[in-house]
Amino acid sequence: MVNYNASCQRSADNRHKCYRGADFEFPFLQESDPFRPAGYRHGCVHRSLGPGPGGFAAYSHLPPSYSSIKVFDSKGQFVGRLLPEKRYWVSIDRIPAFLQKAVIAVEDSRFYEHNGIDVRGIARALVKDVVKGRMAEGGSTITQQLIKNKFLSSEKSIDRKLKEGVMAMDFEKKYTKKQILEMYFNEIYYGNGAWGIAQAARIYFDKSPQELTEAECSLLAGVPKNPGRYNPLGKAEEVSRRRAVVLKRMADLNMITTRQQQKLKAQRVAVTRGGQAPYYLAHIKGKLIEQFGPQVIEQGGLEVTAAMDLELQKLAEKTLHDGVKRISPQMEGALLCLDTNTGDVLAAVGGTDYKQSPIIAPSSPNGSQARRLSP
Repeated sequence: MVNYNASCQRSADNRHKCYRGADFEFPFLQESDPFRPAGYRHGCVHRSLGPGPGGFAAYSHLPPSYSSIKVFDSKGQFVGRLLPEKRYWVSIDRIPAFLQKAVIAVEDSRFYEHNGIDVRGIARALVKDVVKGRMAEGGSTITQQLIKNKFLSSEKSIDRKLKEGVMAMDFEKKYTKKQILEMYFNEIYYGNGAWGIAQAARIYFDKSPQELTEAECSLLAGVPKNPGRYNPLGKAEEVSRRRAVVLKRMADLNMITTRQQQKLKAQRVAVTRGGQAPYYLAHIKGKLIEQFGPQVIEQGGLEVTAAMDLELQKLAEKTLHDGVKRISPQMEGALLCLDTNTGDVLAAVGGTDYKQSPIIAPSSPNGSQARRLSP
């Protein structure tokens, strides 16, 4: 959480004196510098620290337990989940030790030895860059990755890398390795809109981080290098290959045995796929919020039985899509199928492509999309 109201004063020697605590001072950053971190003023980066001594959580802490809202059709078939959109902070003691080791192994094996930048890693990256004739390898430590994600752009340039390195070294003077690792897990991107380990565990496995298995951890540890490519919903071969790299690296560093490596490599990981009937699910979410308030989605734990007929819903989606696109690719449409006796909505489609046009489907006359809620 950025604090724009912290007060600064210039001292007699023209340096800055910051009240309410500035995390760092970066005298080389000018007001017009495009790489200035968010919250930068007068050479300082101001961050409002969380409650309690030494607190640094940027979001509310993740509740002790978590369960998504699960939606079923009128015949008991699973339709999909309703997930909270709020970001939560997870303390390091709730992040599996195996996941911590896996990330360190594949991202920054000398994490506990360097002071923010790894000279050996940079040298290796430079050699690869020269061979490839471009900036393909960054040689970034976990601290540098955190700095880049939190404060800087993703532009591949020497200027940005220099600033990133200086900021990383200052960062390590302010925080312990344990704190930096905690911040990293809460700020890094895991693909598909999942920022931080709390959202990643929720989206891909419908779990809280502490519930993740070693096999699931090895999968998630490989994601930060390329979230779009290596996230658990990506191409199975690429995801599996990246996971194998993580496990091999852990074995090479004696974090796990060769036997554990082979066992985990062969273990199948069940990933929670996206729900069906997105328009219908969006409408149910709206109705739940309308009836119980927005906190119902954050609390989760419900099972909703809808009036929907899932097979009819699939047919409605296909019929609308094919029919509209046959007339014109630029056209849109909507479809609502009601039970004329009860007014129940059996199928609802608000457009031909939910990602392109997430139009919410209209409700039935008596608003009876959800028949039953159970904890």
